[in-house]
Amino acid sequence: MKAVIWLASVLCVLTGTVFGANQANTETCVVPAHGNGEDDSPAIKAAFESCGSNGHIIFAENNTYSIQQVLQLHNLSNVQIDLRGTLLNISIALELSGDHITVDGHNTGVIDGQGQVWYDLALGVGGLFGRPIPFSLRNARNSIARNFAIRQSGKWNFVIIESRNITVDNIKLTAHSDDYQANPGNLGNTDGFDTLYSDDVRISNSYVDAGDDCVSFKPGSTNIHVKNLTCVQTAGIAVGSLGQYQGQFDLLKHSRNGAYIKTYNGKSVYYPPQGGGNGTGLVRNVRKSIK
Repeated sequence: MKAVIWLASVLCVLTGTVFGANQANTETCVVPAHGNGEDDSPAIKAAFESCGSNGHIIFAENNTYSIQQVLQLHNLSNVQIDLRGTLLNISIALELSGDHITVDGHNTGVIDGQGQVWYDLALGVGGLFGRPIPFSLRNARNSIARNFAIRQSGKWNFVIIESRNITVDNIKLTAHSDDYQANPGNLGNTDGFDTLYSDDVRISNSYVDAGDDCVSFKPGSTNIHVKNLTCVQTAGIAVGSLGQYQGQFDLLKHSRNGAYIKTYNGKSVYYPPQGGGNGTGLVRNVRKSIK
């Protein structure tokens, strides 16, 4: 028997599907989309409030969701997120934190950062304050992100920060300015994957064509494993930047497949620093393997 309830325009269904070892029932929330440009953020928040713990959240295929608010969706636990539709955002589309989070795009899901306005505004200033990030795992543990695309990110594409035991698989990241040929510098800081203060991260079978670092192992990145990654028109794989946070000692270890090391000096600008830093740091145990 299924009990159906409506909450803030979100369809929630209680089922017997098991997603966790200690879970008897799973509540499923299907997020509706206005489809006319109206803000869908309230319905998305309601879905995560209802189904963010031991639940299943579905962004339906062939639906376009307009996100006009920053969605910081925290304290999630044992949740399956089916990102089958398209998210249009003007800021961070999703910042997820918690334990045992799975985001699966089923090869149809897209996060569209609508970044052209930011490329035009930045005009080569990679550190322009306020440029948005479309997807972030922050303080996440034992979590998976797979089978979706991010395009036209306003800044960094996919950020993993203060997280542990993260699997990233089959993610496609692309960012191209309409006037890239005339002004190729305006795509600065559109990194593909960035890790910061995170441990045990595995990135595999993915594609980056975004104009800046393909992967950047920023301070506090340990045990980061990258394989089967295609980097097109990128700055390569970066170890750093180091010395970006004044008064902090930066350490990166057990990194591999690195290409170059970045350092910061001079006066810090904004927070997190968009330039300068004047800190200190250390890089060790960097290996390059060729097969």
